[in-house]
Amino acid sequence: MVVAVTTQIHVAVALVAAHLLGDFVLQTKKIAERKTSAYVLLTHALIVAALSYGLAGAWIAWEIFAVILITHAFIDFIKVKSKRRGLVVFTLDQLAHVAVIVALIQRLDLAPPALHWVGRFGENVSLVLVVIAGAVAATRVAGVVIGIVVLPFRDQFTTKREDVGFLAGGETIGYLERFLILVFVLAGELGAIGFLIAAKSILRFGELRDGHRKETEYVIIGTMWSFACGLVVALAVRALLDWL
Repeated sequence: MVVAVTTQIHVAVALVAAHLLGDFVLQTKKIAERKTSAYVLLTHALIVAALSYGLAGAWIAWEIFAVILITHAFIDFIKVKSKRRGLVVFTLDQLAHVAVIVALIQRLDLAPPALHWVGRFGENVSLVLVVIAGAVAATRVAGVVIGIVVLPFRDQFTTKREDVGFLAGGETIGYLERFLILVFVLAGELGAIGFLIAAKSILRFGELRDGHRKETEYVIIGTMWSFACGLVVALAVRALLDWL
């Protein structure tokens, strides 16, 4: 089913894309750790608000900037003060940001001519933003989720191997495999995902055949989560693109 891209749909897509870019691309791990500083916290919220206002392209809707700035700073402040970590906290934090976006677009009353980017480049702008948001979700967001899920297993290692690989090598491999899954799903080449799984299994075999059971199980768990997250995001993006 194809629907007309209304102002609400475009603004919603733009705000979600801006949030993902601001929280998971422009915000580094170092920035996230330093958000106990009011300056760092407000600067991060300011970047997300400016990006949201810019991608929405509704210049008369100044409340987009104001609401995102205030609520994003407040939500992040609560998270920092709670000092809690884990998948539940991460999920609640993201749902709070999404709830703000949903409430905001319900309040906006914009006519199509008010959307600068749609007026200039057409409704395909929303499709591009969906793909961008999907790429960020499949790589960076999924990476955070997987890192949280496998942390209890990683903590069970009592010794460290001398060959630990490249710094962030596993993380980069995860980004690439989930991005490729997104590309394959969008291209309609689902069979290629099977070859990707087989290729990774072959490359990992030499590393895992030496009797390191914990490491083997750890890698398998991380890999399964990675492929699962990649597939879920890719199929969701494909469904949304087909709907728009």
